[in-house]
Amino acid sequence: MFGIDLKGELTKLLASPEVRRLLSWLEGKLNRITDTLAAQERMLAYDHGLPVRDVPPHDPRRLPFVHRAEQATDVRLNIAPALGKPVTRGHVINYGTTKALLVFIRTSKGREERVDYLLPSSAALDFSWFFDALEIKDAGEGPVDVQVLAQ
Repeated sequence: MFGIDLKGELTKLLASPEVRRLLSWLEGKLNRITDTLAAQERMLAYDHGLPVRDVPPHDPRRLPFVHRAEQATDVRLNIAPALGKPVTRGHVINYGTTKALLVFIRTSKGREERVDYLLPSSAALDFSWFFDALEIKDAGEGPVDVQVLAQ
């Protein structure tokens, strides 16, 4: 007798421009919230050493990369091919009497990103960031004696 066509009413309501604008706005807002949460998850993973999806995890069954550069003036170590993944942790020890210039290199999208670090004599540097290659250079004081352990 008296009936309401719910399906028809909902179809008309969803076809209205106001509802379409509201749904589009909600979709954009949800996408921004999702992106923000994903960025926070990545930040917390980096800060607390949790596994990160785009960085291969360390495999304790693989031996670390160890190299000793004695009286070196300009040495480039391509470590990633030796490990089968980017370096994610390790240390460099300058056991000599001269400063060493370390250049950490990461290859990203066909270009090299480089970061220099001046390591004083009789000092060590522990690293927990990832990179592909390491250059060891003298810092103007003469040849350097450096040992690298990378995993």
